[in-house]
Amino acid sequence: MSERTSHPHLPWHDRPFLGANARSIMSCPEGFEVVVDGLPLHDPGILHGVSSTGIIRFLTRPDSELAAVARRGMAGLVYVDSALHQLPDSALAIVGELDYIGEVADAECPSEPYFVVDLVPTRVMLLGPSEGVPMTLEHRRSEIEVPLDDFRSRRHELNAGYLQRAAEHANACHQEDLRRTVAQSLGRDIQEIGGVEIHHIDHQSASVDWLDSSGATRLMLRFVRPARTPDELAGLLIEQLRNMTDTVRPQAS
Repeated sequence: MSERTSHPHLPWHDRPFLGANARSIMSCPEGFEVVVDGLPLHDPGILHGVSSTGIIRFLTRPDSELAAVARRGMAGLVYVDSALHQLPDSALAIVGELDYIGEVADAECPSEPYFVVDLVPTRVMLLGPSEGVPMTLEHRRSEIEVPLDDFRSRRHELNAGYLQRAAEHANACHQEDLRRTVAQSLGRDIQEIGGVEIHHIDHQSASVDWLDSSGATRLMLRFVRPARTPDELAGLLIEQLRNMTDTVRPQAS
């Protein structure tokens, strides 16, 4: 629905951005690998995410290798590849202590619980591209250490990776909710709204595209105040979507 967007690349190695860039990759991973005692673990489960204070959380099966080493309190190394548009060909290497937390039920199969395993970082390295060297786990290129306090800072909770994934999730999983909200706000029937896409979102605004009988439209929604947490971001976005007016101009083709 929207045109192809060019995403400006972030300065991955600039010291003022190290913590933010590292947390952004953690919030928007392409893939990951867990290594213990120099050996990659088989089927470590799901990289569930990162807490507001930088704790890495996994969901794994009770009989997995990750669960076994976590019960013994062993150290681990996690490689995380970036899916962030603004930090392509970048990755993280995170060293820390594996901590077995407990069980959580699988909503789709309650008889097969997951084990929750946390990794508490003790060292974080941001890995970036070196010219002419491919990006593989075997050939990690330029690296720079991320200050641990910066990586674990709560101010990075609404990072670029979280914002990218939030928009992707809303567009993929909440399309009917988006169509219904836009239709109600504009005083239209939901059948008149062919599709809605959150084109961009940040702490202060969001741009929303939709299709209707008149074609493609884009509207910039400015929040009444900057969002500070994920809950505030969701609330401010919903508030603005519900208070849109039909005084919009067509999207340029």
